[in-house]
Amino acid sequence: CKILLLNVELELKSEKENAEIRLKDPSQYQEIVEAEWQIIYEKLDKCVKSGANVVLSRLAIGDLATQYFADRGMFCAGRVPEDDMSRVSFATGGMVQSTVNNLNPDKVLGQCASFEERQVGNDRFNLFTGCPRR
Repeated sequence: CKILLLNVELELKSEKENAEIRLKDPSQYQEIVEAEWQIIYEKLDKCVKSGANVVLSRLAIGDLATQYFADRGMFCAGRVPEDDMSRVSFATGGMVQSTVNNLNPDKVLGQCASFEERQVGNDRFNLFTGCPRR
């Protein structure tokens, strides 16, 4: 199992602040929307091409990204607490990335023999077993 650890948001969302864009032609608005979609899909594709089976991020992973990864047989979780990310990084040898550009899988991906998500009561636990470091 290969694990990609991120400090990157993988979701489409509206701006937090009011933004004003002046357009001369309404078709320009559609170009902006399409550019936003293209950016998120490029980020997701880079994650897939890294060879990771599991993607964890300190920041949000939206529904679009979750479905994109699920369709490719990948597990993802967003808003992972920093201490959990540190433990996974230490145990698997993965390095937290602040961008998905220029990923070098041999240097940044963590590894483990197996990954499993278990639910105990109302809580879900991600189990990484067979890690190179303990």
